[in-house]
Amino acid sequence: VSFVEGDMESVVRQSPFLQQTLPDPDMALFHRSEIATGRLLGTGGFSVVLEVTGFTLDPSVSARVTAQQQEVRERYARNSIDPATGRGRYALKHLQKRLLLSSSQSNNGNKDFSLAASDLVVEAAYLSRLDHPHILSARGLPVDGVHALADGKHDGYFILSDRLSDTLDHRIQ
Repeated sequence: VSFVEGDMESVVRQSPFLQQTLPDPDMALFHRSEIATGRLLGTGGFSVVLEVTGFTLDPSVSARVTAQQQEVRERYARNSIDPATGRGRYALKHLQKRLLLSSSQSNNGNKDFSLAASDLVVEAAYLSRLDHPHILSARGLPVDGVHALADGKHDGYFILSDRLSDTLDHRIQ
């Protein structure tokens, strides 16, 4: 956590955009245990993206957030499934489990996990502040922020986003 916090402080110091913009006020805060996931939608170099199939809101987590946050959490929970397609409206991105497993086996693995975690936290910081029709927006983050990494799980820190209905590759074809 301290490595990621230090890295994030450095990124913020170098980024006028992060210094001058605030996160979206409709950013929902969840604990990972509140989010049910389904099929794998994609993988990257350090992360996986899963379909969100629903939410089970925990009253103890709800008690930790503002009334506005509670409303946002409830709205996402109510609208988690698209009635037209029957698919989840949202996607969840988190670190791959292999990074956590390798971090327990070697010092280099620990460095890989820390760097990947930093990348995900920086990505979340930018996405939570961007508002552009052609850039995917973050819709939710961990209620514990970067400290969610301390839970010892690969998916404690995550980015909740809208689910893409198709890809650029699909549209080109």
